[in-house]
Amino acid sequence: MGKAKVYDFKQKRHGKYYEQKRVEVIYTIERDVVVTVTLYVFYGEWEGEDADSI
Repeated sequence: MGKAKVYDFKQKRHGKYYEQKRVEVIYTIERDVVVTVTLYVFYGEWEGEDADSI
């Protein structure tokens, strides 16, 4: 399973300015424990800021 959320960033990263960053979390649920499999961070500009299933 996965979720994504867009955050305001408005900073430079590696010499380039970015308005927003998008964080995507891929996870699984084993019994009653949520296990994070991987996390991705993208920099750019997106329209929606709500958490989306991916």
